[in-house]
Amino acid sequence: WSAATLSDTWALGGLWGLMPAAIRAIQTSNAGRWILGGVLMGLPFLIRIQTATWAIGWGVVLLWNRDRRKTLAWFAGGFAVAVLLQGILDCVTWGGFLHSARANVGKNLVEGMADRYGRSPWHAYAGLAWESLGWPLIVLILSAIAGSLLLNRPKLRIMDALVFVPAGVFIAAHLI
Repeated sequence: WSAATLSDTWALGGLWGLMPAAIRAIQTSNAGRWILGGVLMGLPFLIRIQTATWAIGWGVVLLWNRDRRKTLAWFAGGFAVAVLLQGILDCVTWGGFLHSARANVGKNLVEGMADRYGRSPWHAYAGLAWESLGWPLIVLILSAIAGSLLLNRPKLRIMDALVFVPAGVFIAAHLI
C-alpha cells in the first residue's frame, strides 16, 4: 500500500503542478506548444500509469471544443513522447518495452487485483468525504457555487473543463 500511495502522491502532485503550464500551452496557436502540453500531461504517466485517465479526459475536452479540436492530434503526439520514454526506460530496466505498464494492467485488470484493493461503489467516495470533512464540505461546495455566481461565469470555460472532465474520468476509472 505505501508504494502505491507514494506513487499516487508524486504522480498527482506532478500532474496538478504541470497542469497550468499545459493549459497555457494548448491555448496558444503554436503546434509546438501543443506538443509540449501533451508531454507535460504525459510525464506523470512515467510515475503512475493510472494518470493516463487524465489525458483521456483532456482528449474528450479537446474533441468536444471546436476551437481546440485541432490541438488534439498534437497533444496526443506529445503524450505519446512520454509513453515512448516510459517504454525505453522499461527496456533498459526490465528488458521489455512498456513492461511495467503491461505488468500493472495484467495484475490489476486481468488478474483482478484492483478488485481487492481499489474499487468501491460510486457513493463510497461521497461518504468518505463526508466522514473526513463533515460540515466544512458543505461550506466548501456552497462557497464554490457562490464564487462562480459572483464571478458571473454561467458558461463552462475550456480551462474549467480541462480540470473537471479529466477528474470525472479519473473517478469513473476507479469505479470500474
